[in-house]
Amino acid sequence: MSEIQPLQVKQFILSLFLWMVVTFTLWFYLNHWLVMPLVLLADPVLAFLIPDTFSSLELQGNAGMVYTQVGEVEGKLIPAQLAGHRLAFEFNTLVISYSIPFLAALLLAALEEDVIRKLLIGLAVLYPFILLGIIFVSLKQLLVGLGGYFIEAESLPMLIRESIALGYQFSTIIFPTLLPVIIFSWLAKDQIVALIELRRTKAGNNAG
Repeated sequence: MSEIQPLQVKQFILSLFLWMVVTFTLWFYLNHWLVMPLVLLADPVLAFLIPDTFSSLELQGNAGMVYTQVGEVEGKLIPAQLAGHRLAFEFNTLVISYSIPFLAALLLAALEEDVIRKLLIGLAVLYPFILLGIIFVSLKQLLVGLGGYFIEAESLPMLIRESIALGYQFSTIIFPTLLPVIIFSWLAKDQIVALIELRRTKAGNNAG
């Protein structure tokens, strides 16, 4: 393992910003394909969790479409068969998956070798949380969109409703920004430890 010099930290910061331009641009155009497997996985999970209101989850571009088993006629929610249509609620998958380009930029900026393998490992750790994000955002859309009808049809107690709201906040605000940093710290721990040891050595020499 090569020592990390102080200059490399500055290089890392500059390289990180440059790589973020690249990875976020690619992510914007490839996001549909990156999240499609997760949408396919989330569909049966939602069908199991909320069978009385959920119909299907589809991906249209970067938009997730949560289709329900109900329609609306003159302001009233009724079964879709009677209404002749299904209500659908849309959400932007970009607000859930931006952890992907962030993690990629961190690893590409810091690692000089074995980047692809570690990136794949990082994505394998990250993807389950993105899947949870899609599930929680879908639940939140139904909770807000259908309101009392959804709560009554699925018999949702207050604790579950609060859990949906909390899961939504974590999935769109905390996880996408915090998880890439944690995963990066784990995968690049050798470089980080070397930097800490180098600075301790220099601090000791200066004190002496």
